[in-house]
Amino acid sequence: MCLNQRDLNQARSNQENPDQANSNQLDNIDSVFKVLRLNFILLIAFFSALVHSQNTMEDSNYQFDDNNEIAINQETKVKQSIANFGHEHFNTAYAWVELGWFWEAHAEVEKSITCFKKALAIHTKAALSDDLEIARINDYIGNVYHANRQYQLALDYYLLVDKLYETDQKVIGFEKADIAINWRNIARVLSELKQYERALEYAKKAHESDLQAYGSDDSMIADSLVDLAMVYNHLQQHEKALQHLTIAISVEERHLGKQDILVAEHKVLQADTLMRLGKKETALNIYRLALSTYEKEVGPEHRLINQLKNKIRNIEKVNKRHEKLGLND
Repeated sequence: MCLNQRDLNQARSNQENPDQANSNQLDNIDSVFKVLRLNFILLIAFFSALVHSQNTMEDSNYQFDDNNEIAINQETKVKQSIANFGHEHFNTAYAWVELGWFWEAHAEVEKSITCFKKALAIHTKAALSDDLEIARINDYIGNVYHANRQYQLALDYYLLVDKLYETDQKVIGFEKADIAINWRNIARVLSELKQYERALEYAKKAHESDLQAYGSDDSMIADSLVDLAMVYNHLQQHEKALQHLTIAISVEERHLGKQDILVAEHKVLQADTLMRLGKKETALNIYRLALSTYEKEVGPEHRLINQLKNKIRNIEKVNKRHEKLGLND
C-alpha cells in the first residue's frame, strides 16, 4: 500500500495532537450523516412526487366535468372518497363502481368501462382484496360489453369471472346463484359467436346449478330452461327446444300468471320453434295469445306488437294460399 505526502503529514499531525485527530474524525462522521440525511429527505420527496404523479396519471383517463349536471352528484362522490380515503381505498373503489353503473345506465360505454376498471385496479393491487369482489367487477365489465354486442370482449371477462369463482373457496349461498348467472351469460355470448356446442355445455351447467338451488318448480328455473331451448334451436334440435320452452312457460304461468309479459315473450319463442317444426296452426294460436298480452301490458303502438302482427298476417296469408291450393297445414 502506497502513502502519498499528504497522508504522511496527516499521520504525523495525529500523533502530535491526538485530541485534534479525534475532533476531525467526529466532524467527518457528522458530515457523512448530514449527507445521508439529506439524501434520505430527497428520496422521500422523490417517491412522494412519483406517487402523486401516478395518481394524477391514473385519473387522467377519466375527465371529471363539473358542468355536467347529470353526472355531477356521482362524480362528486368519487372526488370526496379520494379526498377522504385516498386513491387506492376500497371506499373509492365502490365510488368508481357506482359511477360505472351510472354511466352504464346512460349508455356511456367507454366511461362506464373506465370507471369499472379503476375499481378493479384498486382491488387487484390490494393485498387483502376479496376475489369475489374482483369477480363481480369483471362481471360488470362483461355485462357492458355484452349489452353493446362486443361479444368476444364480454366472453373474455365472463370466463375470467368463472375462473375466479372456481378458485375461490368462499363461494356460498347467493354467490352460487351468481355463478349460474355467469354460466348463462357465457352460453349467451357463445351463441352470439356461433359456438353452439360450447354454449350448450355452459347452458346445461347453469340449469343443473339452478335445479340444485331452486328445485324444478320455481320461476327462477325458467331462465335456464329458455337458454337451453335457444341453444337447441341453434343446433337445429327443435323438438328438445320445444320441450324446454313448454316446461319453462308452464312454470312461469304458475308463478307469474298467464298474462305476464315475460310469459308472452317466451310464448313467442315457443311459437317460433313450432314454425320451425312446421306446426303453423298451433304456432298461430300461441302468437295470438302473446299478442293479447302485449296489447294489454305495453299498449297497441309498441314496435313489438307491430312485429307480432306482421308475423300473424304473413302466416294467415300463407294459410289462405294453401287452402286455395288444397294443401294441408
